Amino acid sequence: MMHDRKDVSFAIMVVAPSLLWGIVVLYLLGGFVRTLPVPESLQETSVTVRCEIPQPYGAPRVVQGSGSIVQRVIDGDVHTFVWTAAHVVQVFRHEKRIADSHGKVRVEVEFDDPEIVVQTRDGFGQLISRKLMKCKVIRYSDADKGHDLALLRVREVNAFPLSADTRFMPANYVPSIGTELCHCGSMLGESAGANSHTTGVMSKPGRGIFDQVTVVSYPGSSGGGIHLRSDGRYVGMLVRGVIKKQGMNFIVPVRRMHTWAAKVGVEWALDASFGVPSLQEIEAAPVESGIVLKDVTADLPEGTALLVHPGRKPVLLHFWSPHCGPCRQMERNVFSDPAVKKYIEENYVLAKINTSTDRGKARRYGIHGIPADVIVAPDGRELGRRVGACSAAQYIRFLRRYTTR
Repeated sequence: MMHDRKDVSFAIMVVAPSLLWGIVVLYLLGGFVRTLPVPESLQETSVTVRCEIPQPYGAPRVVQGSGSIVQRVIDGDVHTFVWTAAHVVQVFRHEKRIADSHGKVRVEVEFDDPEIVVQTRDGFGQLISRKLMKCKVIRYSDADKGHDLALLRVREVNAFPLSADTRFMPANYVPSIGTELCHCGSMLGESAGANSHTTGVMSKPGRGIFDQVTVVSYPGSSGGGIHLRSDGRYVGMLVRGVIKKQGMNFIVPVRRMHTWAAKVGVEWALDASFGVPSLQEIEAAPVESGIVLKDVTADLPEGTALLVHPGRKPVLLHFWSPHCGPCRQMERNVFSDPAVKKYIEENYVLAKINTSTDRGKARRYGIHGIPADVIVAPDGRELGRRVGACSAAQYIRFLRRYTTR
């Protein structure tokens, strides 16, 4: 079919401007849908992790850290998981001792629910909304004897868009010295610096089991991600800093995270190419792997069977007698004190040894005067001792010498 030249010219005059405007509109729209700059994108994947501990008197104690979220689809719903440092949620860890019919005691580890805080702010930085979301601890590796890693599951389903997903470097990634990095975390806690952005470089990979970086951080940054400044991919978790030297910090490198994740069956939380198990399978696995229970009955009173987690809680041996005046004073003024009771419960396995009926233990530990206390590591090493009555405050100071809490 032949077209009149005038018709073609008319069509070009009409259609061309429309095409041009279409291209302009698509370009402008592309500016809104294209990938966000790294600092803005990290705002969507970084959260504050919050643990609130009620106190006998006054306001509750609040422990805060940082975390990075990942999204996985399970049974058609978007489930949110949070990577953070184990020492951030450690205050919510409890050991429950359960005796069987034979008097043998086993230890079960339980966690209270930490929370994450999600804030919405306007373009001027003013707070618009604040939401707390309960989380369940699903995997945990101790800070002192493990990897200082924890994986949480946000209990609310479909809480975040699927796009709010942290991208992790592969298991074989080792950053070179000088690699430009950035950090997004809640420096000094939620109210002071939620999702603060700082920059630095990789100063030394392979500093023992950590990598050393120069990104600025403060208390509250622990658990936050360290990312490539170029594209925001995650290279490690900030876990330790040097006080008064905010430019020297240590991270658990992503290669170490992959190793641990593979061991405990959560590599899907680092690499989306791995199949995600069902929630039942995820939560059926042990929360804390590698717990070795050790019988320390040889160091405890006759008939006492206690199993403790090596490396976590030392044994506090308190030698006393009901016929000893200072011992009774300690019972009234120290062991009945709420602060002392709480500190011992959280940090020690307590065994009181009556020297009137169990003189063998007193001889074994060279006890010549009472009341006396001996602190023994789970592997049997003596850590320290004291003799004589004291106040509750003095007793707590003594106990703190041998704990990291």
